[in-house]
Amino acid sequence: MSLEKLFNRNPEEEKRHKPVIEVPDRVEPNKEFRVSIKIGEKPHPFTFNHYISSILVFLEQENRPPLLVLKFEPFPPTIPPRIEFYLYLDRPSRLHVVASCNLHGLWEAEKEIEFT
Repeated sequence: MSLEKLFNRNPEEEKRHKPVIEVPDRVEPNKEFRVSIKIGEKPHPFTFNHYISSILVFLEQENRPPLLVLKFEPFPPTIPPRIEFYLYLDRPSRLHVVASCNLHGLWEAEKEIEFT
């Protein structure tokens, strides 16, 4: 089974569920930069009946296996599903984010990061 089939792509739910990755398009090698991730262009609900149960951030680089760099489990569900952290890279990379909603399943987004 392909992992592609696991991700929800319902356009009616996408604006509240698809991760939004805020990071520079180009960074300097080995220099720290900020990464911000929120769930949805519109705010996702965070109640005990409807919430984001986890956010996983993977780093993909050429000739290296994907690396899990962050796992966030916002609990209780009254914590907004938004994270910020700092990262530095030694080569161009791709961030791949997977968010899990307790009602609407898995959602993904990715962002290429090049060097200046």
